[in-house]
Amino acid sequence: MAKRTEIDYTVEKTVETMKILEVLEFEPVSIDKIIERIGNIPSLNRKLKADATRRILITLKLLGYANQDEKTKFWAKGLKKV
Repeated sequence: MAKRTEIDYTVEKTVETMKILEVLEFEPVSIDKIIERIGNIPSLNRKLKADATRRILITLKLLGYANQDEKTKFWAKGLKKV
């Protein structure tokens, strides 16, 4: 059996969450734009799905790391201080 590498221990949702937070740093965006900007995640060898992106954003909102504009429905970085 081959020795496991660091990539074998990757937590996929953590990678997806961090990529989403990176996009939110710049400007308010839609879910479709978030997915477009992230593109394929090489370490996961896949793209984000809209449903997973929405669930991550809602979780980030509950934690204070993201906000959604009620009018535009765009997502932006939250005001949470770390």
